[in-house]
This record gives sequence, C-alpha cells and structure tokens, in this order.
Amino acid sequence: MSCGCIKQSQERLSYDNIRKIAIKWAADQGKELFLYRNQNSTYGFMEIDCPEASQFNPIEFIHPVQGNPS
Repeated sequence: MSCGCIKQSQERLSYDNIRKIAIKWAADQGKELFLYRNQNSTYGFMEIDCPEASQFNPIEFIHPVQGNPS
C-alpha cells in the first residue's frame, strides 16, 4: 500500500469511530449532532444548536433516531 492509501485508511477509520460514538451519544441524549473535520485531519461532533456550531463545516448530520433500533 502506498503512503497515501495508509493515510486515507487511517482517516476513514477515525471518521467511522467518531461517527459510531456520535450516533450512540445522540440516541442517549436525544440531541441532533453534526460531524466535522478539524484542520489536523481528525474528526469531532457537536450539537447543532451549540453556539460554536457556526464556526464548523458539517460533514454529516446525526439524528437521535439513528441509534435506536426499531
């Protein structure tokens, strides 16, 4: 694998892990979130009604019902 592939795989794994955590957190708290990417290629999540939310570019929105199996 080239260096680019390894870096891309690591970023995807980081994104997937943060996404899973965000889905569980949203379901537990009953809040709508969004995922965003930091400048250092890491990911995070935040409630959409958070005052700092306007400073970030959403990648994906997470709804509380995503974590509840029906």
